Amino acid sequence: FFFQAEDGIRDKLVTGVQTCALPIYFVGGPDSPSSTANQQITISGNAADIDAGRLNFTVTGYFGGFDGQDDRASLSVTFRDVDGNNLKSISIGNVNSSDRNGNNGLQGRTLTDTVPVRTRSVLFVLTMQRLVGPYNDAAADSMTFVLSQR
Repeated sequence: FFFQAEDGIRDKLVTGVQTCALPIYFVGGPDSPSSTANQQITISGNAADIDAGRLNFTVTGYFGGFDGQDDRASLSVTFRDVDGNNLKSISIGNVNSSDRNGNNGLQGRTLTDTVPVRTRSVLFVLTMQRLVGPYNDAAADSMTFVLSQR
């Protein structure tokens, strides 16, 4: 996943942040009814802004699949407190065949909201679900998570 923060916010990040300058394409794969990838980042260096309700997040990505099949990918984002308790979860993606007019391809999805108070880490789980055929054709690309001041 590509993690980005506005100037000044990135300087407060502590651990677990990995960045990538190129889009990374994910597909479910052969003989796989469900495939997942996950990553957790720590944003505890932003605790003061988070707890004051001053940080927003935007999560984006391109999701889709093959032809008229409804295999689908989704990205869940779970905000956790210092003890690892889940505070809030959101999900984007789930682009089905009708969303793509029965064609191959990916469609962009975006969600913006406020980072929940007490958040110290964020868990990302990409799930690619096969619904039709022997090959998991769910696909995802160019997923980003951006923190910004409110």
